[in-house]
Amino acid sequence: MKTSEKKAEGYMRRGFTIIELMLVISVIAILATLVTKAAQSSIKEGREKEARIMAQAIKMGIANYHAQFGEWPGAIENYAQSGKSPTGNPGHPGALSNGDADKVVQNVIEESGKGNPLIDASGLFVASKAAADAKHGHGLKYGEARRQNVPLANMAFGYQRKKDGVFRRFLIKYDPTNDTISVERPE
Repeated sequence: MKTSEKKAEGYMRRGFTIIELMLVISVIAILATLVTKAAQSSIKEGREKEARIMAQAIKMGIANYHAQFGEWPGAIENYAQSGKSPTGNPGHPGALSNGDADKVVQNVIEESGKGNPLIDASGLFVASKAAADAKHGHGLKYGEARRQNVPLANMAFGYQRKKDGVFRRFLIKYDPTNDTISVERPE
């Protein structure tokens, strides 16, 4: 073997070819895409689970209020007394207005603050009423809002929408036929 052939052969083995570099970069890009999609999926699932838990907590807090005081908090009691739902139809469930729904949750939280363990509000998700009505903004946890001295009366209660994390209000429905409430998450 000639010396020039040895040099040429040795030179070729010192670095990576452009094909090898492109292959490594492609593999890294594919792995990064998979990890990102998995992370996004986990975040969305977490939002969904948290929203279910918060809806259940609000429902249980309202039910606890009813069990302890023998009446529903806020506007729900008015509908219960009249025998009509918020839509005005007797016998059909209806959703409370946003303002009435917020006031019902605020009543439950206020009673909890007086030593009645109706609801643990620390994990609830809130936004300012203005941001909630404008249907934008991301909100924050109730505990953080209280640390920032946001008045309870200025809070709207809801959840993070699964797809983008934007704040959405819960629907609180009253059924006069069965004298029951439900808390739902419209998407």
